[in-house]
This record gives sequence, structure tokens and C-alpha cells, in this order.
Amino acid sequence: MAQMNPVVRDPLFQLNLVLWLAQPLPKIEGQPLSVLSPNPILHQHGFRVYAVAPKLLLPERLVLKARQSGIPIQPSGRPDVVLQKQNRAFSLVECKASSFKPADSASKQARTFLLMAHKDSAEVFGMLPQQVSDTALAYLLPEPHRKELQQTLSELEVELRQKGFRTGSFTILGLNLQQQSYELRLIVDKEGHKFFGIPQGTHPVLPIQPDTDPRPLYFIPYDPDVDQSQEERQFCRRILCERILGAILGRVGRTKTGSTITVSIDELLSDATLGMFRLWRNRDSAKHLRDICRKIVRSIGAAIHDTRFTLDGQSRMLSIDLTDTEWHEQLLRVLERFSCESMSASPEQQPELFEEE
Repeated sequence: MAQMNPVVRDPLFQLNLVLWLAQPLPKIEGQPLSVLSPNPILHQHGFRVYAVAPKLLLPERLVLKARQSGIPIQPSGRPDVVLQKQNRAFSLVECKASSFKPADSASKQARTFLLMAHKDSAEVFGMLPQQVSDTALAYLLPEPHRKELQQTLSELEVELRQKGFRTGSFTILGLNLQQQSYELRLIVDKEGHKFFGIPQGTHPVLPIQPDTDPRPLYFIPYDPDVDQSQEERQFCRRILCERILGAILGRVGRTKTGSTITVSIDELLSDATLGMFRLWRNRDSAKHLRDICRKIVRSIGAAIHDTRFTLDGQSRMLSIDLTDTEWHEQLLRVLERFSCESMSASPEQQPELFEEE
């Protein structure tokens, strides 16, 4: 059995992997995989990202029936990603570091997702029945845990059906990192083939070298809802901060002197997450990210200390008035010296004086 790289067990890595695999990336025959060119196998089979962390409500009649039957469920669920296919098929994707047992608390969420994944549950998505052709639940986790999760979900499925509930199909996608090639592979089971159309078996999707950290390339570098160590959380948060800083620096660098930049906090976060923030449906997490972005913008403003760089707290709009060349160049220098660790700009280095011999 190949040893798992810690990053492969990280749900934030798994989430970003799903986002990468559902992107319209070119796949050139003969071209080797790289962290900049993964195998977009989900997109190749017609799937795209519909939403990130949406809150889905279980129909009230099912919630009441579950309570009457003594079945522990959650009245709502928030899958990590929802994928959509052109033929109106939806997949609830949940990323896990490891498996769980029927008696574990995670099983309450799993029961809810199994009920939501039934093909007749269009109302879960707020749609009409004719707008949803098929639905499936997909778990993504390291391959060594796939067999145990299969057993757990099968037991939960039997439990629900014995109580008269209709459940949707589920698939368990495994991740396996080959030691010799350092190639991350996606293992697709029979149900995964049936729903996604991906051939059953093992598919290379991304190389992960021992000395390579893929986190700076994440679509979503930081998610406050993901269970991470304090060190990982700080590192991922810093990447997000640097992305936001880069978004501001890029806009200032591209804009001609004499112009005014007006950009919202949400637009900066969309830049920082490569467009994924607009698909983010977790309001609490989105608010947390907006607070981080505002803090960065205000810290930059404090370092600049000029009214031509202002954030309107009410409208969440940043206004940068590039009135003249000298100010424009000064602003660029401050942004280039700004540190996301200290939340301040380092002192500008003065030219060295050389004495004549």
C-alpha cells in the first residue's frame, strides 16, 4: 500500500482537487501532468462546479418522518461541492480525511445526504422536477479508507430503506499516491462509472513531488470551516492574504495614471480565489473571508496613509485615485513592500552612498 502524503488527507486539498478536475483545462495527448496541468477528468465527462458549500434543506416531510422513525439526521446539509452536468444531473461531493462508522456523528450528515441524493428530490435544489434528471452522493477520501466507508454507507442505506425512505445512489472516489511516480490517482468504482461516466478503475490526475507544496495553487487557499491544524490554518490564511494583496497590486499596476480604481471586497476575493468566491454559498465563511479582506485593505491603507486610497465600510468598495505619476509609483512601491505576516510595509531602502577612493 502506498504511503499517503499528509496533503492528500487534507480536506482542503481534496476540495481544491475536485475544483481543478471540473475546470475546462486543455488536455493535450502526450503532455505530462503537472501541478499547473492536472487531468480535468470531471470536466471531460461534462461536469462543472455548480456551487461551493451550499446550504441545502431536507424537505420538511422527510425531517418529520425521520423524527417519528427515530432516525438521527440533520435537517440541512452543506456538501463541500455540488457538481452539475449539462443533462441536469447533480452530484453532492463530500471530502473526508478518513472513514467513519454508523454510530459516529458524521453518519447523521451522511443519512441526510443519502436522502437528498434521491433523483426525485429536486426541491432540495429549489428546482422543478423536470430540471433535475439524476442525483448522486460522492465521497472523496484516501483509498485505504474506501472499503470501510462503503460498509458504513451501505448500512445507513439499509437502515433508511427499512424505515420506508428512498435514498439516492452513492459512489466513493478514492485517492492513491504512488510512491515511485509520485502520481496522485483517482479510483472510480462501479457507481462512479455509472453516474460520472468515467471508466471504472484508476486514473492519474496530478503529480505531487515530495518537495512540492500544491497549496499556493489552490482555488480556495483558505476555508475557515475545514478542520486543519493551527499551523496549516495560518499558512493557508497567509496564502489568501497574499492573493488579495496581489489582486490589489495587479489592478494598480495595470491601470493608467489619471484613472480611478473602484473595486468591491467581493471582487478582490473573487480574484483571490480564481473566481470561486462567487460560487461560495456558505454565508458564515463568506463573511469571515470578507472580514479578512477588509482587514488587509485597511492595513494597506494605514501603511499608505493617503485619502486617495479609501475603503467605504458601508458599501465595501475600495477606491484608489491614481491622480498623478509620482503618487502612482509611490503606491506601487508601498504595495510591493507590504507584508501579510506583519500587516505593514517594510521601510523603503534608501540608496547607498559610496565614498570615492
